[in-house]
Amino acid sequence: MKKTFLILPVVMLLIAACSGAKNMSLDKKPLLVIENPNWFKVMPGQQDAKKFSVLMLPVAVVLENYQPDSIYFQGYHEALNYSIYQDKPVYRAQFFERSDRPKVEPPFAIEKDQALMSYYTQDSLKRFIRITDIVQGETIFMP
Repeated sequence: MKKTFLILPVVMLLIAACSGAKNMSLDKKPLLVIENPNWFKVMPGQQDAKKFSVLMLPVAVVLENYQPDSIYFQGYHEALNYSIYQDKPVYRAQFFERSDRPKVEPPFAIEKDQALMSYYTQDSLKRFIRITDIVQGETIFMP
């Protein structure tokens, strides 16, 4: 009887872990088209100001059934923001540099010039898109 009570929580934990994994998948051929993804560093002029990087993901067309949520990029995981930049729809994220920040591992493998975007479907399922060929732009130096 005691063994049953010890084994039951382990079995329940395994079932919960397996059911959560079913709700996450990587799109091999996503409908959302990212055009010319790029990122750049911003160096502040003041010594006590924080350095940060900006990832820009211009999209060809905003799709109603895609609700982008967050992005994994170069060891960071940040929320995505939607805006219009130079008359085009774009998703962007800011990554503030901190020496004490632990590296965040994405749920699917990505290379240095890639990012992993998470989004929710109309059925509230979390899905991922691998974004490739992200180009580093020129560093911006602030006054």
